[in-house]
This record gives sequence, C-alpha cells and structure tokens, in this order.
Amino acid sequence: MKKVILLSFFLLAIHAIHAQKNVEKAASETCDCLNKAKLPDNISGEEFQKALTTCLQTPVLNYYGKICKEIKVAADNSQESYEAVGAKIGLKMADNCPLFLQLAMNAEKEKEKKLEAVVTKEETGKEGTSSGTIKSVESKDFYYITIETASGNKESYIWLRYFQGSAPFENNPAAQVGKKATIKYREIRCFSPALGDYTIKKEITEIVLQD
Repeated sequence: MKKVILLSFFLLAIHAIHAQKNVEKAASETCDCLNKAKLPDNISGEEFQKALTTCLQTPVLNYYGKICKEIKVAADNSQESYEAVGAKIGLKMADNCPLFLQLAMNAEKEKEKKLEAVVTKEETGKEGTSSGTIKSVESKDFYYITIETASGNKESYIWLRYFQGSAPFENNPAAQVGKKATIKYREIRCFSPALGDYTIKKEITEIVLQD
C-alpha cells in the first residue's frame, strides 16, 4: 500500500514538473523574442501589446494543447482558452523575464502620463471666483447652484463632487437659497447628449457663505 501511495506521488510530481516545463519553455521563447525585438524603454501600451502578441503567437501555437491539458481548460480553440494559456505564460514571464516586467511597467507609466495630460487639457480649464446671492439649488442630472451677481447677472455652477464648504448644501440645499456666497470654480468640458457636443460647465470647487 505504501509503495502504491509513493508511486502515485512520484507520478504526480513528474506530471507537475513536466507541466511546468511546457509553460517555462513557452515563457522563455516569448521572452527571447522580446529581447531580440529591441523595444524602446518609453514604449506605449499599444506598442507593447502588439509586440507581446507577436512574440506569443508561435509559443502559444506550439504549446497550446499541452498547456490547456495541464491547466484543465478545453483545447477548443476558443478565445477564452487562448486567453487562459496566454495568462499562464504571462505569469511565468513576470517571474522569469525581467524585460517583460520592465516594459509592462514602462507602458503603464506612459499610459498614466497620457491620462494625466488628457485630464489637464480636456477637463480642467480656467479657474475663477464669483460672488452673489444664491437664487436656486436645482436637482437635475446633478445639482446646479445659481447665483445672481451685484450687476444682476445670473450664473449657474455644477456640483459634481465634494468641495470645501459643501456641508450646508448636503444637509439642506433649499435652506441655502437667499444667502450671499462666494463661489470658486473651474471650467470643465462635458458632453451634452441634448446638444450632441461638448459644452463648458463651471464646476464648484469651494463655496464660502457670507453671514
């Protein structure tokens, strides 16, 4: 009985080692391909994905059936099965392929920089301050606070997120109508479904109520 148990463990160990070798081979071949490609350090996410896909093609095709069997995924040529095999190889590369990890991190940093640039350019515009009497606090898709300035002009501001001085409006918006206030705002570009285009809104960043 003990011999049977030991033999079973031995066979399982051999199978696990063999399974690991297939993934390691696929990861090693993919890593070699990336090294030969001589990709730039400041690679974009799109370029990195394209290079990785190209380098994965041959190893995935060569080891697809074996790795599917090892990770207990049906080798039915479905997108899900290829993604599972690719993910398994990717995990191994994260451990054994320094270039893959470095390029992935660089691509993510480049993506973050682009997102920050988009936010700076597209979302945040001129900042300003205006004072007047609060004429209304309207609940639409968001709250809109309208004030009337000393010159009689009515100006509307959108309340999108927390701002300094928001507590009175959170507790009782209607009770703030008629009070004098100074509003700090920044201009943002929002897409209007009604207009089918972008429009400039003044987002509230701070409100100071005057006693």
